[in-house]
Amino acid sequence: MARILIIDDEFSNRLVLKKFLESAGLESLEADSGNAGLEVLEREDVDLVLLDVMMPGISGMDTLKQIKEQSPRLPVILVTSDDRVDQAIEAIGEDAYDYLTKPVTKEGLLEVANSALEAVRGMAAPVDFAALEESEEPSEDRIVGRSPKMWEIYKQIGRVARTDATVLVTGESGTGKELAARAIYFHSLRKDKVFLTINCAALTETLLESELFGHEKGAFTGATSSHPGKFEQADGGTLFLDEIGDMSASTQAKILRTIQQKTFQRVGATETLSYDVRVIAATN
Repeated sequence: MARILIIDDEFSNRLVLKKFLESAGLESLEADSGNAGLEVLEREDVDLVLLDVMMPGISGMDTLKQIKEQSPRLPVILVTSDDRVDQAIEAIGEDAYDYLTKPVTKEGLLEVANSALEAVRGMAAPVDFAALEESEEPSEDRIVGRSPKMWEIYKQIGRVARTDATVLVTGESGTGKELAARAIYFHSLRKDKVFLTINCAALTETLLESELFGHEKGAFTGATSSHPGKFEQADGGTLFLDEIGDMSASTQAKILRTIQQKTFQRVGATETLSYDVRVIAATN
C-alpha cells in the first residue's frame, strides 16, 4: 500500500485530504508544518508528499527544496489556494510533480496522486530523466530538461508506460523520440523482455514487410529460406517502429490490421500467426 505524507498547517485541510486518500485505499501520514514533515521523512518510508504552499514558519516552497535535496525522486504535489501562474511555474521548476489549487476535488486529487505513484515506480530504470550536472559529459541514454513542457512529457511517459497501449511518439528529427520510446519500455511491465527497433524509412516496401512479418522460402526473389519477422522475434516484448510515417499506405494498412487483430501472416504464407507484442511507433 502506498504511503502518502500530508503536510499542511490547517487540521481541516489535512482531514479532508486524509479522507480522500483513505477512500481510495491509500495510507496517509500527517505533519502540521514543513519542519515536522521533514522529520517524518527522516524516519518513515513515504511514496508521495502532498504539500501546502502557504504555511507559517518554513514555507511550502522551501520545504519542497529541502525534500528534493534529501529525496530527489520522491514526488511532491503542491496543494494551495495560491493560483498565481508564476508560483506554479516556480513549483514545477523546483521538481514538484504537479500543482493543484484549492478547492481540490476527490477525483482530481486521486487522479494526480495515482499518476505520480505510477510514474515513480520505475525510476531506477536505465533511461535517466535527471538534468545533466555541469561536470558530466552528455549521455545518449539521458533525457535532459526540467521545463514545464518536459515535465508534461515525463508525466505522459509515466501514464502510458505500465499500460499495454500502442503509443505514437511525434516530434521533429533529433528531438529524442527514440529516447522517449526506450523510456516507455524501461518503465513498462515488459522491461525484462526484448526491445527491437526497425527504421521504416531505411527499407523498401517489400523488404520492410519481410522484416516486419517474416517470409517463406521462395516468397520473392532472393528468399532462399524462411525467415521470422520482427513481430515473431519480439513476442512478449516491445517493437519500436521508427519513422512509421515513411511507410507506404498499403503497409500501414497491414500494420493497422495486425495491431487490431494481434495476428499476421508471413509474406508468401497462408498460415495465420498470433503474437503478443507492445508496439511503439515514432514519426517526424
